[in-house]
Amino acid sequence: MIMFFVTIFASWHILQVPFGKAAFFPGKLIHTNEFMVLLGEGYYAERTSKQTVEILKRRGKGLESQIESLNAVIKDLKFEASFFDETATEAAEGIVEIREDYVEEAFDEDKATTSGS
Repeated sequence: MIMFFVTIFASWHILQVPFGKAAFFPGKLIHTNEFMVLLGEGYYAERTSKQTVEILKRRGKGLESQIESLNAVIKDLKFEASFFDETATEAAEGIVEIREDYVEEAFDEDKATTSGS
């Protein structure tokens, strides 16, 4: 079969395409400035390289904020785990300290005189 390539308006590049772990075949890259970008739920859009880079940067910022929030959750969980480890160690040694926050109430003289009489 004879194939004719018209290269007047399209640019293409010859390269070696990997096929498996040890085989390479000659191939051509055509339309090097076009990318298929996943929009979500199986929907794709054809975008240029510049638009694709902008989309990936936005997605990267969203992922960075998710990483920050997950790091905060991990830090809280590590603190709780260390607290429970200390409590378990004290309980195993037979030392248990009961801690309760003390809230000091304001002294009211009217209540003291009525309850005292």
